[in-house]
Amino acid sequence: MNTKIASQEKLNQLDLLRCDNSSNPTIYIESLASYNAGTRWGIWIDATQDSANIQEAIDLLLECCPYGGEDWSIHGSSNFNGLTLNSHDLDSISEIANAIDEYGDSFLAYLASVGFLSNASVDDYQDRYYSCYDDQEDFVIEYLESCCVIYNKLPDIIKNSIDFDQIYDQLSYDFYEQEYKGTTYLFFH
Repeated sequence: MNTKIASQEKLNQLDLLRCDNSSNPTIYIESLASYNAGTRWGIWIDATQDSANIQEAIDLLLECCPYGGEDWSIHGSSNFNGLTLNSHDLDSISEIANAIDEYGDSFLAYLASVGFLSNASVDDYQDRYYSCYDDQEDFVIEYLESCCVIYNKLPDIIKNSIDFDQIYDQLSYDFYEQEYKGTTYLFFH
């Protein structure tokens, strides 16, 4: 009788960990024993937790699985912008999920440009990310101002002589562009 109560307690704990409707990055972890038996036994987990908490949830999932087993796999993800999560590296998954939470769309644009978890890191993002813009001219003006040229204080004759396309073309040798949700993000090569 104690076994059944403990089992129900474990199932209740597992239910509390379930993350079905989150805007955070989530991963769907599934027991491979259940998958191989032709059924699904899994749970959506908030990936912004630290890797130890994610591992605890996975361990609890496997402990409660009626098919037993010790192996698991990621069978889905949400809010990772199509990043391929083909790894059991929970530290990396947690790091990437937290960066999505912290940096938002600019990090999601970065993920779209790298494609695989093994190619993505917060350090690489911080080294590469430069800026974003909705309009090339606005970007060039921002760039000029970052170089201590106060565009708004320039005389009209000089403003009208600036070839924004040429400046942008010259700058684009240093950057690659990634479109995301109608905004262009610039990353250093």
